[in-house]
Amino acid sequence: MNKLIRWMAAGTLLALGSLASARAPYRIIVPSGPGTGNDVLFRSFAPMLSAELQAPVVVENRSGGDGAVAVRELTRAGTDGRTMLAT
Repeated sequence: MNKLIRWMAAGTLLALGSLASARAPYRIIVPSGPGTGNDVLFRSFAPMLSAELQAPVVVENRSGGDGAVAVRELTRAGTDGRTMLAT
């Protein structure tokens, strides 16, 4: 499990790494409720990601519609690369 978290953090760093110099917050949208597997997983590595990026990382839950609510939130986010969808 620890190895999985490291791989997920590494993938996220690669995806967001080009923006690491900026201080604006990053958002991870989780398409399920609080306390679910994805929520716990992404909240557990958000502090590590925040330390690497030197910017806040916010994990947000958007449950409902089999993920449609989360996808809608993602499409409404800016195109600056600071928002990702946890799947």
